[in-house]
Amino acid sequence: NPDELIVGVEIRAWTCALVPDAVADFDRVLPLVRESVARGGDPMPGSIGALQYRAGHVADAVEALTEASRAWELTGSIVSPGSYHDLLPGYTWYFLAMACHDLGRFAESRTWYDKAEAYTQTALARPAVSDQLDSSNWLRQHAVNWHQRVVLERLQREARTMLGVAEP
Repeated sequence: NPDELIVGVEIRAWTCALVPDAVADFDRVLPLVRESVARGGDPMPGSIGALQYRAGHVADAVEALTEASRAWELTGSIVSPGSYHDLLPGYTWYFLAMACHDLGRFAESRTWYDKAEAYTQTALARPAVSDQLDSSNWLRQHAVNWHQRVVLERLQREARTMLGVAEP
């Protein structure tokens, strides 16, 4: 069923956005993600902005990512509990750092990078979530999964390289 295929495509598209050249043409992916969200898919914060950034629509990406950042700021949470594919605010901030850098907004880029870096250090200092923990457990609500750690580290390396930030 085509409708079933289109709903949920944003998760697969987000995974492609993690690597700069994972998709030959990100412009072909964006309409599919927008349609998926319109049909009831899970609107993952920052995913549209990350895809716009990878597609080269940097100014649009900054707008979408800034909006996602505002949403994260309102929740005040290190993670959105419950789902295995939760995105973290640190992802959005690393993408904002890279996008602002591409636009020549270097001071703003560094501000976003510093925010993402502080978030990453906090997240990585927390214990990893164990599959044995149930969703009511405090650790489940305040820790990150292994895959989230990997993504934070991957985006951290990419942003450091782009911004010329030395590893501590």
